Amino acid sequence: MKTILLNIPLTVYVITLLLIIFISLFLSTLTFIGLGNFNTMTVILLPFAMMVGIAYNFKSKSMRN
Repeated sequence: MKTILLNIPLTVYVITLLLIIFISLFLSTLTFIGLGNFNTMTVILLPFAMMVGIAYNFKSKSMRN
């Protein structure tokens, strides 16, 4: 049971990382074409990066206990 509970968050982190990569690539292509704005891209990506950092920090803390 414990292994299942540990594996679920790991997959969630992987999915979120893939989503962030996909969104960043999508937005970078938009900026390359000229439709998107670099400022909006950074504003969208910064909270995602913060969320991933917090989640990774929480995961490492829970793994130690």
